[in-house]
Amino acid sequence: MAADSESLGDDFLELRFDPKYKQIFEEQFVESDTDIIQRDYSIPLEFKGKIDDKTKSILSNLVGRVFSNAESQQLYLQNTNPQVIFFSKQAWAKTNDDQNELNLPASMISWQAGYPVIQVIIPNKIESYETVIKTVRLVFSKLFGTLYFNENILKRKPFKELSVKKASFGFDTLEKMYFCRQLDLFPQSALAAFKHFSSGFKLKKNKAVEFGKNEFFKSIEDECKTSEASTNNLLDECFDFHMDRANENRDQFLKECLDNIFQTTPKIGVILPHEDKTYRLLHEKNQWSAFDGIAEKLQYVTTCIQDLKDCQQYFAINQSLRISDFSESDYWLGILNGRINYLKRKRLVKLFLIENSILTPEQKREQLEFPLWIWRQKLFENYPGKYKSEKIIQLISNQYKNSIYQKLFEAAFRAVNCFQAYHKRTDSKLDEIPDFKRFQELINGIEIRVPIIKDLLHTCRICSHLSLEKEVESADKEKTMSEYEQGWSYFISFALIHQFYLLHTGKQREKADKFLEIIKVYIEKRIENQIRFQIAFLFLQIYLEEKCALKLPLKIIREGSETLDFYVLNHQKITRQNADLKEILTSYASSIIKSGY
Repeated sequence: MAADSESLGDDFLELRFDPKYKQIFEEQFVESDTDIIQRDYSIPLEFKGKIDDKTKSILSNLVGRVFSNAESQQLYLQNTNPQVIFFSKQAWAKTNDDQNELNLPASMISWQAGYPVIQVIIPNKIESYETVIKTVRLVFSKLFGTLYFNENILKRKPFKELSVKKASFGFDTLEKMYFCRQLDLFPQSALAAFKHFSSGFKLKKNKAVEFGKNEFFKSIEDECKTSEASTNNLLDECFDFHMDRANENRDQFLKECLDNIFQTTPKIGVILPHEDKTYRLLHEKNQWSAFDGIAEKLQYVTTCIQDLKDCQQYFAINQSLRISDFSESDYWLGILNGRINYLKRKRLVKLFLIENSILTPEQKREQLEFPLWIWRQKLFENYPGKYKSEKIIQLISNQYKNSIYQKLFEAAFRAVNCFQAYHKRTDSKLDEIPDFKRFQELINGIEIRVPIIKDLLHTCRICSHLSLEKEVESADKEKTMSEYEQGWSYFISFALIHQFYLLHTGKQREKADKFLEIIKVYIEKRIENQIRFQIAFLFLQIYLEEKCALKLPLKIIREGSETLDFYVLNHQKITRQNADLKEILTSYASSIIKSGY
C-alpha cells in the first residue's frame, strides 16, 4: 500500500513565505525547543530509524498534547488501541516494497492484529515548524479523520449502503468467481498474482498465468465446498475491475458481456440454431432481456443436471441390488418422464438424432423433412456463401445432436429404461443393462460442461442485475464517500492544531488567530473544484459560528445532519447552480446550525 503524502500544496507554501506569515513559523520553531515537557500519554508512539532526538521530542510532545486535548473534548475512538509509528525514510524503505519518491512527511494506516497503526514517514531531522505541524496534522487526519469517520459515518443512513464496496453487490463469493472466470479479463495486479501462484512449477509466462489462474479459481471453489464462503481480496479486486468498466459505459460493457456469452454458448449448445437469430437481434438492439432469456434456459439445464446426478447417486448406492429391489422407481420415473415430456413439448430435441433410436412413422417423416425445415427456418442464412447446402445441413444437424438438451433428454430416457426394468420384474443388475452404461457415459459428458454452464448462468444473472440497476453502486458514490472522509479529515486535523494554540494565553494565543487565517485562505482557494474542500469549508464555517468549539461538528459526525447529508449526496447538482459557491456553502452551514443539527 502506497503512503499518502497529503501535501498541502504550492498555495500553502506561498502563504508560508508571505512576510506576515513567515515570521510565525520561524518563531514557533525556535520556541518549540524550550516548550518540551516529558509526559506519558495514552497514545503509544514509536520511532524507527535514525531520527534526531530533537525531532522525537517535539513530535512526542505535540502529538501527546493534541491527543490529550482531543480526549478532553470527548473526541474518542471506539478502537482504544491506536498506535503511531514514525519512520525515517531509510527505515521505511527497508520494511516496504513501495520505492516511489515520497513527498515527506507522508502517512498511511495499516492494521496489525486487528488494531490500527498510523505509519508516518518523516525526514531524519525536521528543519521547520511547518513540517512539525504538517506531520502532526497527518497523524490526526488519520486518527480522528479517517478512523473516527469510519466508526461513525459508515454506520448510519444514508451512507451505510454507499459505503459498501462495489465488490459486494449482493453477490456471494462463488457468483463473483463464476462471473470473473467467464469474462476472463483481469487487471495487471491479478495477472501478476496468478503468475506468482505457479512460481514453483517453472512454467513460461503465458502458461504460468493460465495455470495460476486455474489454481486460484479451483482453490476458491474447493473452499466454498468445505466451509462458508469468505471474502477473497484478489477476487474482489477482479470483480471491482469489471464493475469499474460497467460504470464507465454500462451499455458497452453489457454488449461486450453478451459477445462473450455468444462466443461460449456453442460449446454447450444452450441456444439452438433456430433460436440464435432472435437472441442476436436482441443483442444488436441492446435489449438486455437476452440475459434473462439465456439465464432461464441455463437454470432449467442446471436443475435437469442436478436431477440426473441425484439419479446417478441413487444408482451408485443401490448398484449391488437387483433391479427388482428398487423400491423408489416410481418416484424417479415421475421426475425423469417430466423432464422428457418438457423437452419434447418445447421442441428442444430432435428424437431422430439420438443414436440407435427406434422411430415412429411421424418421427421418420420429420427426419426426412429436416432439410426442408432448415430452409423454412432460414438457417442457411447463418452460413452465407461459406458452404454447400449438404455441408450446412450436416453442421446444423451436429449442433442439434450435440446440444445440451439432446444429452439431457437421452440421459433421462436411458435412466427411465433402467427403472422400467423394475416393473418387468427383471432379476438383472444395473451393469447388466445396456442403457445403464450409456447413461453413465452421457452423465460423464454432461459433467464436462457443468463449469461452463455455471459460469454462463451467473454471468447472465449479474449482467441482468446491472442492466436493471437505475444507478449502479458506482465509482461516483465511492468517490463521494472518499471526498466526505477527506473533507472531514482536513477540517478536524486543522481544528485540533488550532485548539492546541487556543490552550495558550497572551502572545502565544495570537498564534491561534494567525494559524486559523492561513487555513481559511487555504481552504477557500480550493472550494471551486474539489468537494473535499467544500465539506471542509462547511465544517470550518460551523466551527467559526460556534466560536471555535468542536462540540457541534463532532455531534454532526456522530449523529448526522440531514442538511449536510443532502449536500454531500447532491453536491454535483447544487454546485451547477449559477451562484457564488462560497455564498451557497455559507448558507448551508447556517441551515445546519439552525436545523437543530
